[in-house]
Amino acid sequence: MSKYERRKRKRSFEKMFGVVNDLLEEHDNVAESKDVVYNDDKVPNSSDIPSPDIFKQTYSLHNVNNDIAIDLHVNEPSEKECDSEELDSQKEALPSFKQALRKWAIESNISQTHLTSLLHLHSTYLPQLNLPKTASSLLSQNISTTNIVSDSFSYIGIQKSSEHLLPSLSSQCLNLMINFDGISFFKSSAIQCWPILGYFQELKDFPFLIGIFYGKGKPNISEYLETFVKDVNTVTKQGFVAHGSTWKISSLKFVTDAPARSLVKGIKYPSGYSSCDKCDIEGEYSLEAKCVIFPDTSFSKRTDDEFRRQSDSCHHRTASPLIKIECIDIITSFVVDSMHCVYLGTMRRMMSSWISGKAYKARLPFATLNNLSMSIKRISPYMPSEFCRRPRGLDEIKFWKATEYRMFLLYVGVVVLNDESIPLCIYKNFLLLHSAITLLNMQSYEHNKDVTYELLQDFVKDSKSLYGKAFCSYNVHTLLHLTDDCSLHGPLDDHSAFPFENYLQILKRRIRSGNQVITQAINRVGDLRHLTNPCYKRITKFSPSVRDRCLISADMKVGFIQEVVSKETFLVRMFSNSDDFFKQPICSSDLGIFSVNTRDLLEPSLIHRDNVLNKACALPYKKSFVIIPLLKHSS
Repeated sequence: MSKYERRKRKRSFEKMFGVVNDLLEEHDNVAESKDVVYNDDKVPNSSDIPSPDIFKQTYSLHNVNNDIAIDLHVNEPSEKECDSEELDSQKEALPSFKQALRKWAIESNISQTHLTSLLHLHSTYLPQLNLPKTASSLLSQNISTTNIVSDSFSYIGIQKSSEHLLPSLSSQCLNLMINFDGISFFKSSAIQCWPILGYFQELKDFPFLIGIFYGKGKPNISEYLETFVKDVNTVTKQGFVAHGSTWKISSLKFVTDAPARSLVKGIKYPSGYSSCDKCDIEGEYSLEAKCVIFPDTSFSKRTDDEFRRQSDSCHHRTASPLIKIECIDIITSFVVDSMHCVYLGTMRRMMSSWISGKAYKARLPFATLNNLSMSIKRISPYMPSEFCRRPRGLDEIKFWKATEYRMFLLYVGVVVLNDESIPLCIYKNFLLLHSAITLLNMQSYEHNKDVTYELLQDFVKDSKSLYGKAFCSYNVHTLLHLTDDCSLHGPLDDHSAFPFENYLQILKRRIRSGNQVITQAINRVGDLRHLTNPCYKRITKFSPSVRDRCLISADMKVGFIQEVVSKETFLVRMFSNSDDFFKQPICSSDLGIFSVNTRDLLEPSLIHRDNVLNKACALPYKKSFVIIPLLKHSS
C-alpha cells in the first residue's frame, strides 16, 4: 500500500468517528446522561483473550460540546447499572452507529473483505452493537429492476432510479439529460459495459442509472433501446407520480461522445465520409493523417424530417429505435459534448502538434517546450482551490485528463503562451479558440452568438493553414456546431459529459469481481446516493493565500483579500487601474480578463460578500498579474 493510500485510509477512519459524533448529537435523550456504559454477559473473559493488554483501552466518542460520552469498556464490566430510560436511549443510538458505519464504508470504498473482518471483531468483542456479521448484509439494497430484458441487459426505469432525487427539487418540470457510453471494467477482458444514465440539470448531483448492458462487444441497439424508448414516451406524455406530486419532463437531450452517438442513432461512425450528424458535409481521406478529415467550412444543416426518412443513404447504417420518441428533434436533441470535442479532441490535437506535429510552423523546439513546461509548473501554486488538479508539465501530457486540457485552454494557456519564444501565429490561433469557448461558457452567450461563430470559423480556417489540412478532424469540424447547440440548450458546461464520466469511474471502482456485474452495479446504485458529486465544486472559498485571494467586485474592480474578517466580510486591497491583457481577436476585458500591477493597490477596505461578483485566479506574468474570472464550473 502506497503512502498516499495509507494517508487516505487513515483519514477515512477519522471521518468515520466524526460522522458517528455528528449523528449522536441528534439524540437529545442521550444528551441528558453524561455516561452510558454498555454491559453484556457475552463480553469475553480475560482468559479467553490471547493478548489482554490490547483491550485495556477505553474507547470514547465525544461530541463537539462534550455533552455526550459513550465509553465502551471491553476488559471489565462496570458496576454502574443503566436505568430503563438510559437503555431506551441506548437502543435508539445503536441504529445510528450502524448507519454511520455503513456510510463510512461507502464513502471510503472499503473492500468487503476488510469490512467483514471489522464486523466480525464487533460481533466478538462488542456484541451489544448488534451489527450484521457480513459486509453484504450491511450494504444490502432493495433495488428491483423494472424489466430484465435478457441475461446481459437489465432496465430499472427513469421513475424508479430518480425518485430519491425529486424531493429536493422546487420545480416539477424537469430537464433531463441522457447519456450512453461504453466502459471496460476490467483491463484483461473484451467484455464491455454500456450503462444508460440520466441527469437532471436542476440538480448538481450524481447521475442515476436507468439501465445497463454487460456483454462482449457493443449492444444490439434494438434490444438496448426498445424498453428505454417506451419508458421515455410514457414519462414525457403522462409524467409520473412520486412523493404525492406529478413530475413532467419539459425537455430531453442526449449528451454522448461521437462513437456512442453513432451507435444509438444508427449512423456512420466518425471515421466515415458522411459521419457528421449535424450537417451534410462530406469528408475526404488524408494520407498524412491516415483518417477522414473535414477541411470545408460550408455545409447545409440536417433536419429531423430528413433523418427519419433516411434521405441520405450514405449517412445511415440502420434504423434507430430513437425515431419512435415523438417529443424530440433527433438532430438538435443530440448535443455536441465539449469534454470530448473541445478538450480531449481539439485542444489535445493542438498541443500534440506543438510537440510532435509534422507542420514546420507549428512544431516547437525542445528548448521552447521545456521553457513552456517550466512556466506551467510555476503557475501551479496560484491556481485556486476549486481546481481538483494542479497544472502539470508537458513531460506528463500523455497522462493529462480532460479537466487539465480545459484548465490550459481557459486559464493557463492565456498566460504561458504569451512569450517571446512562442511564435505569435500559434498564440493568436490559440486565442481564437480560447475566446470562443469562454464566450460559450458565459451566461451572456446568447448576446455573442454571431461573434462566437465567426471566431470558431476563423479558428478552423487558420488552423488549416497553420497545422496543415490534416488537422481538420471530425472534432475540429464539430466546433462549428457548438454555437447552435448553446443557443438551444444553454452554456457549454451545462450540457457536458463531465458528470457522467465522473459517475462511471466511481461506479467502476465499486465493481468487486467479474461475476454478476449487472447485479453488483445495481446494488451499488443505492450506495452512490450517499455521496456528493465532486465533479462540480462551488466557488465559495476565499482566503489571503495566493490561490484564493483574488475577487472581482460588483462594480468590476479587482482586489486581493488581505484578511477574512468573517464569513461575510473581507478586508480587501482593490486595484485602482486594470488594463486589457490582449486586444485581438477581441478585447480581453470583454471576457473579464485584466492585467493589473501591484503598484496600483489601494489602501485596505471592507467589502461584503454580497458585493463580490466572482472569484478569479491571479496568475503572475512578468511584473504584473493576469486576472481571469472563474467560470461556472471549474474542476
